[in-house]
Amino acid sequence: MYKKIIKIISILVMLILSGCTAPKTNLFPPGENDKIVSVYLINHGRHTGLIVPVKSIPTNIWPEAEDFGHHQYIEAGWGDEDFFKDPNHSFWVTVKAVLLPTDSTIHIVGFNKPVKEYFPEINITKIDLSEKGFNNLCKFVSDTYFHDKNNKTHFIAPGRYGNSKFYKANGKYYFPEMCNLWAARALEVAGCPVTPTCVITSKEIMSQVNEFGTIIRKND
Repeated sequence: MYKKIIKIISILVMLILSGCTAPKTNLFPPGENDKIVSVYLINHGRHTGLIVPVKSIPTNIWPEAEDFGHHQYIEAGWGDEDFFKDPNHSFWVTVKAVLLPTDSTIHIVGFNKPVKEYFPEINITKIDLSEKGFNNLCKFVSDTYFHDKNNKTHFIAPGRYGNSKFYKANGKYYFPEMCNLWAARALEVAGCPVTPTCVITSKEIMSQVNEFGTIIRKND
């Protein structure tokens, strides 16, 4: 019986390790002749955000970004609607967000300062994407917005900081369908060697991205 248990554990460990092996892709790293678009992953503590340059966004792929077309950068993040909107969330809101399928929101922030200056204290990693990989990422973010039958987005509330907005999003938020997994999937479709199934916390996704990205700031 003991040997059977050890064998089962060994198989599970092998499956986990194989699941955390970075996928190979022809999108990343960019080739010598590829146009490079730099994006950033930032760590807010419990959740991460993706920052993209507005001028590089194809409006036919991410048309919703036109709401922030007069900015230099956009930060995008996805999460539980109640948890994300309320910075002083209660214990129940936290538990509900993790254990129960709840409505989700996409948080969009527009800003014009350099990324390192706009976020002066938090961890930042830069990732150089191929143009095709960047376009894939833009489509992933655009597909996150909820659209009604008239193809209109739904504004929910002003965002957490700066010039920002909450929009109604597709998908329910619950464990393990959480904010950092969303960011990992966005980078995965862009071609980055990340494995979303191994991501729950912000530390886990930052650790993966730091293996191939350029660390701009790391405080821990």
